[in-house]
Amino acid sequence: QKGGNGGDAKQVSVTNYDSGTIRLGGSEDDLLAAPNGARAITIYAAGGDGGSENGAGGAGGTINVFNDGAIEMFLDVSDPADDPQRSVAGIYAHSQGGVGQPSQDNSDPGGKGEPGRPIHLQNSGSILIYAPSLTADYGAQEGSAAMFALSQGGDGGASPDKNVGGAGGGAAVDTSGAQQTIFLENDTGTIETHGHGISGMIGLARGGDGGDGNDGSGSRGGAGGRGGDVDVVMGANTSLITHGDEAYGIAGQSVGGIGGGGVASAGAGGAGGQLSLAAGAGSSIETRGDFSGA
Repeated sequence: QKGGNGGDAKQVSVTNYDSGTIRLGGSEDDLLAAPNGARAITIYAAGGDGGSENGAGGAGGTINVFNDGAIEMFLDVSDPADDPQRSVAGIYAHSQGGVGQPSQDNSDPGGKGEPGRPIHLQNSGSILIYAPSLTADYGAQEGSAAMFALSQGGDGGASPDKNVGGAGGGAAVDTSGAQQTIFLENDTGTIETHGHGISGMIGLARGGDGGDGNDGSGSRGGAGGRGGDVDVVMGANTSLITHGDEAYGIAGQSVGGIGGGGVASAGAGGAGGQLSLAAGAGSSIETRGDFSGA
């Protein structure tokens, strides 16, 4: 190996206590959000990419966010944005594994992608996003939700002529290498969103793609990483309501990474994880817009 490994991201934890209020804009004075979106709490914990010549990536960081207070966002997003840089979100958490680099030496495989770490988001307070002027013309990026979590493994590096591509990293893998979960809970709180595509709770787990082969004899594609498990919980007597079109109440997805291709012996695709939803007695999930599944 010639390239050094990317550095690991560290754990990040944020708590908004019950006496705390995070407010963007106000009911009488909307905050101008376009073209770059708006987020009340943003955490991005990314491992570094590997160095050139088959360096492995670094792991993403574990993320914990607890909202016991109030998050209020009053946004003016009436101006279209052709290429918005950010989504509209109350809590946005993304753990990203670093990318492995290609190998040029037949004695070394492509650098492996490293995992995204587990994410835990909990709301015991209130989250309100009021952006009724947000329409499909705004084109907000993926991740518009009151609570959004994404754990994603890094892609593996390409193989040299006589070896194998690097494996893609898994999603929601802890520091011991054990498979964990992306966990979102509306514990005792309320969630309400107004605006096109602003969902309630979204949890995504995506494995990294395996590195491609190199068309040479004996070269093979790397395996894709596993998608992690996603658990979503609505506590007893809690409420979640969305008012915009294409604004889901709750959505979860776990997708394994694509196996490396480019050769006759392609890498195996990664497996998807398990999805679960638990709703306590008296809880409610309501969507009022078109094309908005609960």
